[in-house]
Amino acid sequence: MRMYIQEHQLEFIPEGVDPCAVAPVEPLTPVEAPEPGLAPGASDEEVWKARERDRNRRGLQWAYETFEGTYTVAKRSTMGAIELVKEAWEQSSSTTILWFVIVALVFSNLWTLSLVGKREEAGRRKAAKKAVEKEKWVQEVVHSIWEEMSIGGARPGGSVPGLPSEPAVSNWREEVAGLRKTLDAVEDRVRLIRESLDALD
Repeated sequence: MRMYIQEHQLEFIPEGVDPCAVAPVEPLTPVEAPEPGLAPGASDEEVWKARERDRNRRGLQWAYETFEGTYTVAKRSTMGAIELVKEAWEQSSSTTILWFVIVALVFSNLWTLSLVGKREEAGRRKAAKKAVEKEKWVQEVVHSIWEEMSIGGARPGGSVPGLPSEPAVSNWREEVAGLRKTLDAVEDRVRLIRESLDALD
């Protein structure tokens, strides 16, 4: 700053004063001061290390001062808020205090209802997703049964679709026994499907 003043003397010296009469306070070229703790003939590496240490020291000092300032402001603000609440409490009537309590309870109830609503919505979505998955599974089972029935319908002997066909018999007793075996196989298949559906629930 002093160098700037000396270079632009006409801006800073009052009128009537000779600029040559003002002696320079400091030389125009700044003299580099040696780093603290270094000898005058120190190498570049030592100078760089000293500057690095100085920068680290300044960074730690800045962090400490910032933390201290923040703590002081937070403490002062908290104490001020506590004093304001204490004064308001002492000067308030019982009716005002009851109104504050009622308003606080209303806000807490609204917050609780919003949380419950979100949980119910999530439960509904989960149930709907589960129902869609169950319906898709049932459709796949029915589709596979229909495919088996269509394949079984083309087999000779007129057997029940979806089950292995029995050879044609001329005796009616053997035919009834074959029908019973077929019904047993159908019942086993229905039981397996019901167990699968129950497992989905």
